[in-house]
Amino acid sequence: MSHKPLSISSALAAMRDAGLEERPAQAQMMQAVADAFAQRKFAVLEGGTGIGKTFAYLIPSVIARKPKQRVIIATATVTLQQQLALQDLPQLERLLSRKLQYSIGGAMSVPSGCIMSLMLNKVS
Repeated sequence: MSHKPLSISSALAAMRDAGLEERPAQAQMMQAVADAFAQRKFAVLEGGTGIGKTFAYLIPSVIARKPKQRVIIATATVTLQQQLALQDLPQLERLLSRKLQYSIGGAMSVPSGCIMSLMLNKVS
C-alpha cells in the first residue's frame, strides 16, 4: 500500500476532514514536538485539559520516525495506556490511513511505572 508523505499540515487537514475540532494550542504543540524530533532534542510540554495533547505528540512521532525505529511513550497510568491502545491509536490509524504496530508493557524501572512501545510501522 502506497501512502502520501505525512506532514503536520496534512495531519491537521485530515483531522478537520474527519470533523475534529481545530485547536490552535494542539497545532503549536505538534510543531514543537516535530521540531524537537528534527533537532534531535528533548521537548518538555504542558497543556491543559482538552487541548489534544495525545495527538499533539503521536502525530509528530509517526511523521518523524525512521523505519524500524521505536518511539517510547511513558504514561502515568495503565488507564492511559489502555486509552491509547483502544481509542487514540485506532483513531489515528483511520485519520492518517496508516496501520501502526504498538505494544503495551509495564516497566517498573521507568519513573512513571508504565511504558508503551510504539513501533509505528506501516503494515500492508
